[in-house]
Amino acid sequence: MASLGGAGESVAVVVGAGELGSATATLLAGAGFTVVAVDRTPNALDELPEGIRREVGDTTDQAMAKTLIDRIAGEAGPPEVLVNTIGGFLLDEAVNATPENLRVMMDVNLGAALWLSQAVEPYMRQRGSGAIVHVPARPGTDPTAGMPCAPAPPIGASTPPAEELSRAPYLHHRLHRRTRPRRRRCPHQ
Repeated sequence: MASLGGAGESVAVVVGAGELGSATATLLAGAGFTVVAVDRTPNALDELPEGIRREVGDTTDQAMAKTLIDRIAGEAGPPEVLVNTIGGFLLDEAVNATPENLRVMMDVNLGAALWLSQAVEPYMRQRGSGAIVHVPARPGTDPTAGMPCAPAPPIGASTPPAEELSRAPYLHHRLHRRTRPRRRRCPHQ
C-alpha cells in the first residue's frame, strides 16, 4: 500500500460496514486516504468511524455499481483503490444447490466483483494506475471446520474467479501499454 500514497487519494471500500470492510476503511483513513464506504444497508454504515464518507447501494446490480463509482469519482475524486469485501456462501453441499442459490452466489461473489471492476477501470486507466482488491468469502473457497464439504465443495466455491478478476484491469492495462512484443523463450532451451 505504501506505493499508492495516501493524502487526498480517493478509495472506494465496498461493504465497508462488515468487519473486514470496516477495518480496511479505518486503516486506509488512518493512512491519509479519502475513504468512501459503500453498503446496501444504511444502518450498517452507522457503525463506521467519523471521517469516512458513506454511500448506500447494492453493488450486485450493474447499473448501481456504475452509478456509485461515478458519483464517488465526481464528488471525492477518481478512485485509486477499490476494496471489495462482498462475499457469501451457503452452509450446504453443492449437490443440494437450487437455481436460486446459484444465482445468489454468482451475484454476490462474482457479479459485484465484475460490475465494480468495470465501473472503476476507466478512472484507473485515465489515472494510469490503481489497485483493485476482491476478498471473497473464505468459507466459500477453502474447506472450513464444521462445514459439510464432502462429497462436494460448499456452495459458493465460485468465488475464485473474483480473485482472478481483480487482476484483469492490471493485465489489460499492461497489455495495452506494451509497445513491442516480448520474445518468449522455451523454458527447456
